Amino acid sequence: MPKLYGFGRDDARTLRGVARSVRQTSNKNQCLKYPTPGGLTSRKSLVRFTLNAALTESDDSQLATITDQFGPGLAADASIVITVHNHLTSTPLTYEFSGASGDAGIAAWDSGLNYRIIQLEC
Repeated sequence: MPKLYGFGRDDARTLRGVARSVRQTSNKNQCLKYPTPGGLTSRKSLVRFTLNAALTESDDSQLATITDQFGPGLAADASIVITVHNHLTSTPLTYEFSGASGDAGIAAWDSGLNYRIIQLEC
């Protein structure tokens, strides 16, 4: 078959495949993936949580339970347990946030498999 403007049928198939691949990649990047008890799932990147145990200024992380989720992506099942990570201060081995078991906070998805605390009730 003659080529129109330098493109043949095979070229059109290739371009259609590239467009489909770009569209799928774009959709995948709209939400983040993190591990849940059921496996790796696309979820929202900002969560409200409650601490499962006390968090002190010497703790770099603590277990917490998701209570609400915000942003693009799919909602995780209620009451998924995650690890929330604290921020180091300028003093070695001293962390920014502390709270009692049951205190609520907000955490954002970080690189890797981490949630970073961005707010914790006083």
